[in-house]
Parts: sequence; structure tokens; C-alpha cells
Amino acid sequence: MNYRHIIFSFLLLLPFAGFGQVKQVTQWTLRVEKVNETTYSLIADVAIEDGWYLYSQFLAPDEGPIPTSFEFVNGAKQLSKREDGHKHEVFDPIFEMHLVKFSQEATFISQVRVPAGAKTISGSYTYMTCDETKCLPPIRQKFTVDLP
Repeated sequence: MNYRHIIFSFLLLLPFAGFGQVKQVTQWTLRVEKVNETTYSLIADVAIEDGWYLYSQFLAPDEGPIPTSFEFVNGAKQLSKREDGHKHEVFDPIFEMHLVKFSQEATFISQVRVPAGAKTISGSYTYMTCDETKCLPPIRQKFTVDLP
């Protein structure tokens, strides 16, 4: 096999190089604000690509899309949660039900109690995104954020 065959084979396979990768339509930024010695607010700011939606934390997990959720490890405990952003309470044609979803931007705030002496908050967040005709597979992303 000469170098032309190698180059031709490479160019032939190049379009398949992206298969198996999940499209990213959101950008997450996490930060922490101190409430008191053992309580912090974990704030997740999310930028959402135009035409895509991210679902609320307050959906029934067994109906429709996967709700956005946060899990904490190393003794951290979620005390409360709230959300804000470009929120829409609409009939979703994909799931054929009324849902709460976000476009363009969302902010998720979790008040978290950590063990005394903790230096970080760690865990994961899970979310699902859809446009008007299709959904991407749910994504679970691990995180660790330093405490101030």
C-alpha cells in the first residue's frame, strides 16, 4: 500500500470520527457563596444554545424528560433548591405534556450543608436537553468546587 492509499483511506474515514460523541448544547459555570460556617449556596449558571431547552428540577422523574438534578457526596447535604432564568411553562410536543423548561439561560441554586472543615463541595449534576423535534441523551457531569 503506498502513501496515496493511506491518505485516501484516512480521508474516507474522517467523516466517521465524530460518531459516538454527545453534542454539547449547554455551558455550565459553577460557583459557591458562603451562607455560614457549614452552609453554602452552589450556583450553577447555564448558557443554552439557541433552539434548545433544558428541563426544570421540579418535574416528576418518571414522566417525560429527565429533570435537572444535583447529587452531593462526601457528607454534603442539599437543604433546598431553586431555579431562575428564561423559564417556560408550555405544552411540550415531544413528550405531549405540559412541562417547565428553560431557553437561553438558567440558574440553579442549591443550598448545601457540608461537614465542618470541608474544603470543597463535590457531586454531580444530571440534565437533558431537547429542541422542538429531538432530545439528546441525558448527561451526568461530576464536579468539585472549592469553598471560599
